[in-house]
Amino acid sequence: MKHFKILFIFVVTAVAAHAQTKYNQVGQLGEYKSDWLLVELDKKLGFINDNGKEIIKPTYELIGPFGEYKSDWALVKLNNKLGFIDDHGKEIIKPIYDKI
Repeated sequence: MKHFKILFIFVVTAVAAHAQTKYNQVGQLGEYKSDWLLVELDKKLGFINDNGKEIIKPTYELIGPFGEYKSDWALVKLNNKLGFIDDHGKEIIKPIYDKI
């Protein structure tokens, strides 16, 4: 089990280092899905998985943690409007609202 944890940390570190070449900033694991990394490109946020594949294109000004409102949803902000995405990256409620 200890070797698995070390390997997992190594893989995540390697993916994050590779992603740094494309994205302005790479976030930490934890607050979001365990195998997703929060990334920033041109001041927009999105996600890549732990293999470096883009899950959600950097589109949003803000992405809240999953589960704050509904267990598999995250609040998103786009053009100063609010909506929700699910934990598969699908836009559940388009960001068209001023307040939620």
